[in-house]
Amino acid sequence: MRPRVTWYWTGTPPLGYPFPAIVVYGYVDENGRVIRHGPFIERGVRGNTVVTAKTGSYIEDQPDGIFIEYQTFWGTKLRETRYDHGKEISDTWYPVSPLEKSPKSRR
Repeated sequence: MRPRVTWYWTGTPPLGYPFPAIVVYGYVDENGRVIRHGPFIERGVRGNTVVTAKTGSYIEDQPDGIFIEYQTFWGTKLRETRYDHGKEISDTWYPVSPLEKSPKSRR
């Protein structure tokens, strides 16, 4: 197994730089098709910073386990979806903080 990487730019060259936006592990089957198998991570850009947008895992090209989507401005959990060999078991949404107030300052 090896990672398959999709590269994006943080901005327009020469000021931007490439980053591994989507990384998913997998292998090539006997028909030449890529089968996702293993960890998955998707990243996004917040200003000049690369942040995690989504994580999960695949087994034999099926989502399996917990996929978490993050609100990329604060980096907080936005959505959690549970799968069992491709079948969605549950889908939970979390409240999003207003942009003018940091989650850490809500004490």
